[in-house]
Amino acid sequence: MKNTMIFHGSGREFFNTWIMNVVMSVLTLGLYSAWAKVRTKKYFYGQTELAGDRFDYHDSPVRILFWRVIFFVTLVVCIFFVSHSKESAYFIAIVFLMVSPWFFRRNLRVNAGMTSYRNKRFNFNGTLIGAYKSIFVGSLVSLLIFSLGMIFSLIVSPQNNLLVAIYLGIFFVLGLSKLIYEVVKYVNCGYEYGGAKFGTKTDISKFFCFVVSLVSLLIFSSSTVGVFYLDWKLEDAVTHYTLEGISSRMSMVDYALYASKVIVVKGLFYAMHAMPALMVFHFLSRMIHAYVFNDKKMMHSVIFVLSNMLARMLTLGFLTPWVRVREYNYFVSSVIIDGDLDVRSDIVGYEGMNSNSKVDKQSFQHAIE
Repeated sequence: MKNTMIFHGSGREFFNTWIMNVVMSVLTLGLYSAWAKVRTKKYFYGQTELAGDRFDYHDSPVRILFWRVIFFVTLVVCIFFVSHSKESAYFIAIVFLMVSPWFFRRNLRVNAGMTSYRNKRFNFNGTLIGAYKSIFVGSLVSLLIFSLGMIFSLIVSPQNNLLVAIYLGIFFVLGLSKLIYEVVKYVNCGYEYGGAKFGTKTDISKFFCFVVSLVSLLIFSSSTVGVFYLDWKLEDAVTHYTLEGISSRMSMVDYALYASKVIVVKGLFYAMHAMPALMVFHFLSRMIHAYVFNDKKMMHSVIFVLSNMLARMLTLGFLTPWVRVREYNYFVSSVIIDGDLDVRSDIVGYEGMNSNSKVDKQSFQHAIE
């Protein structure tokens, strides 16, 4: 017996929730964003039906806000050190690489544990060692491949910048393909519900990893060109705001206002430089889950994800509610569960699940993040 998921929401209906979240987040300087996240997930999960029952989300906005405040404070500290010492950027990058597998696994476990179906919570059973192997080792191998490509390009054609860029691009794609392969292996079949593990694809296509890496390189390159252009246009405005401009004769109020301006301007400046990486991350997360949990063809998924990203950019985010609903429907529509859920409602996937099943809470979890 095959069970499919049904989503009952719509872009127009979600727009009301989305616009309220945006307005309240702006008015509260981002503090309401934690409550906005919970409201958004409760809407999508509450509108998702499987075998007559719906999903629910149980995370606490206060807990989310706590971790976001910690992240913001850490970001401000990092910006402060990088502004005063460029060498500290390398140290921060190394620390980030060391702790990113822990945060990656923790995010998967928290998101799974906060989601329920028929009053039972999901769980992610991937190990911490597995997370470090997939991300840390995968990143090191990717970096090694890219470094070899840099050496190779400088030996073969040191005077031809175009050929050097092409060689580096090829080795970048190969390195990123390895990282994607390791991450897919870790996420694949890592979720369980009611003591039963979910089964998804057992074979991971290296060609898929290569194509996704190639498209990611194109996204990163094109967006980086745009960032460099904005950087050139805004250079004078950004360099005007520095901590050296603080005068000892300033009052406490003027000091606080000027320091706040420096932090905001520098923060937006660094956020702009992070946009290429964020766009690539968004594309990769969508493509990985479209591949692992959906039946759609690879190029169909690539076009689908890119069209959604383009729709958001061209409308400056105004179409976000409709894009999110479209993405959610895309992921949910291909989820199929083999087995009689009414007979064994306490264990989804029990016996009926197999390696070819397309089911996992992850398949629609990332559609709304």
